[in-house]
Amino acid sequence: MHKAWRVTAVALLLIIVFTTIAFFPALSHDFVNWDDDHLLLANDAYRGLTLEHLHWMFTTTFGGHYQPLTWLSFGIDHHIWGVSAFGFHLTNLVWHVATACALFVLSRRLIHGDGHTRQPSSEPAAMFAALTAALLFAIHPLRVESVAWATERRDVLSGFWLVLTLIFYVHAAAPLPRRRHQWMLLSLICYCLSLLSKASGITLPFVLLVLDFYPLRRRADRAASPSLRFLLAEKGLFLLPACAVGWLALRAQAETGALWSLHDHPLFLRIGQAFYGVMFYLGKTLWPANLIPLYEQPPNAQPYDVPYIMSAIGTILITITVWSLRRRFPSLLAAWLCYLLLLAPVLGIAQSGPQLVADRYTYLACIPWAIVLGGSFCTFWCVASGHTVGIETPFDPLLVRGDLGGTGGQAASGTRGRHGHASVSHATRRIAILSGAAVTIMVLIILTRDQCRVWRNSYTLWSAVIDRAPHTGLAHANLATSLNADWEYDHARHHAQTALEILPNNRAAHFELAFASLQLNDIATAERHYRIAFDLADAVGKFDFFALNGLVQTLIRQERFVEAESLYRSALTTKPVPYGLHLRLGQIRIMLGDCAGAVAAWEAGLVYFPDDVLLLLDISWVLATSTDDMLRDGLRALDLVRRVGAAPGSSKVRRALAAAQAETGDFTSALATVDDLLSDNRLDLSDFQRAQIHSERAAYATNQALRDPNCWAE
Repeated sequence: MHKAWRVTAVALLLIIVFTTIAFFPALSHDFVNWDDDHLLLANDAYRGLTLEHLHWMFTTTFGGHYQPLTWLSFGIDHHIWGVSAFGFHLTNLVWHVATACALFVLSRRLIHGDGHTRQPSSEPAAMFAALTAALLFAIHPLRVESVAWATERRDVLSGFWLVLTLIFYVHAAAPLPRRRHQWMLLSLICYCLSLLSKASGITLPFVLLVLDFYPLRRRADRAASPSLRFLLAEKGLFLLPACAVGWLALRAQAETGALWSLHDHPLFLRIGQAFYGVMFYLGKTLWPANLIPLYEQPPNAQPYDVPYIMSAIGTILITITVWSLRRRFPSLLAAWLCYLLLLAPVLGIAQSGPQLVADRYTYLACIPWAIVLGGSFCTFWCVASGHTVGIETPFDPLLVRGDLGGTGGQAASGTRGRHGHASVSHATRRIAILSGAAVTIMVLIILTRDQCRVWRNSYTLWSAVIDRAPHTGLAHANLATSLNADWEYDHARHHAQTALEILPNNRAAHFELAFASLQLNDIATAERHYRIAFDLADAVGKFDFFALNGLVQTLIRQERFVEAESLYRSALTTKPVPYGLHLRLGQIRIMLGDCAGAVAAWEAGLVYFPDDVLLLLDISWVLATSTDDMLRDGLRALDLVRRVGAAPGSSKVRRALAAAQAETGDFTSALATVDDLLSDNRLDLSDFQRAQIHSERAAYATNQALRDPNCWAE
């Protein structure tokens, strides 16, 4: 017993070490501009563990998913690490390692059998097979997307709980188990936790039914086994949460507009896509080359396209083959059915997003193949060792049934006794098997580390997609976003134009082309594409504040202030709540010389955002510096800026405070505030800002209040 525990500990240690080596590059990665940006960086709702935050996590469909436990894990990460890419990636890796270790336990149980027919000689083989299965799953390059992409925490989290679900279910389903009901309850609880992490495991009740027939064989002895009605009722316990969370998941996709309609994506095209996915994932599992983070839907795809037809034929042929071999190789049929069932929710029948297929969709679906391949190693190892009786392996059904009986073992023993060569042969075979496994693991680690580097940052991510699939329009658009953020406007404009050649109605590409053109002073192009981006959003019932703001900037560059103000006012009549509209409208009115109108716009904004720092400071500044005696109010300006409190990262707070102090006649305090600002080494003030502040100080030194609200910009 102690030896078995030591071997188990060594196996788990190997899983931890090899998996960490494979995914170690991901720990130095940044967030990427594919969901990470708006889900984790621009979203404050998950950053806390109060009751208010927890309520949001368990009720929101933000991002198109119902995933409260995933949000909770993100909240814990933020509590520990802040917004640290390292911390989020480390947590992903830890959960993936935990899933691999749990899969080792599950594989060992399934491969080793129930203990009634096996011989002690099969124990090392089963341990080696379970280790192989866990590593084949854990370090495969198809796992990279789920582990190296911070947003895909939901995959590794739901995967861990799902494997625990299976472990406890196998315990409960064993012949004459102790505390069967407790094991089944634990299985059900873990399943609910998996669904609350991500809904991809909604088909598990049907997977459990397959496992009941093989390898658990709960219907092998019809007299002593549970009835079929009992087994179906048992699965009903799992089906209830699956249906509930499945409905919530579909609702989340629909509410965010990610769920494609049958008009946009016809039924027969979805069926062709499903067949394609079945064969694609199987092929990439066996030959994980040329993996791409985004396999974009072909814009002109038809159900009768050759890849879809060939995939349908391949799927049907495999199904017929494994069915015809079900008596000799029942594990193949069981694995194939489990693979199809686990893959079903992501095959595109309920299509959401631009992807045709995705590497991350294999996280659960390829678990059966890992176990089957691990079982094959068990078979080869036992045969190589000369043990042929009572071995629970998927590729040696004759030996499982005992058809060779003791004859095989006796023959092997006799051969060893007469010739003395069998032991050498067995050792050679075992060395060959170990060498093959070691080489396979080494190759997978190299491929996985190489694929991890694709996810280093947004630039490497989208550059890799374009290198491997140059006609991926969304990749060009997202690369343009990354390049604009790095001030590489010429390159950004090129990729945005390329994206529009492939996807003419891609809103992101129009926006990025407009942004780059504005920075390059191509005002006409910028205005045209900002208008298109805004109209595309409006056509689907969305309000694109950034496109509107960009359009206004092009009008301001042309000194078309009245048109700019009109756009903001028009937007406010239909969209009074979006953050930033009132602020921008007030700034436009300042440019038009309408200080009272500016203050009115900002006051209206405070109704919706009463603690907004920028609104408070802008109102305070105008009340302290306006040339309109009827508008100026130093005491209220002082009160507003004091509501803001300390803001060390900005000079505006102390500038507004000094202006308000001067307006109330307290020039001594105003000078002290400005001197404190100029001596603050924490601020990286530009030469222009310093000159501006020195000019304001000179006025205070001569007991003069400011009278220029337009000098507020930094």
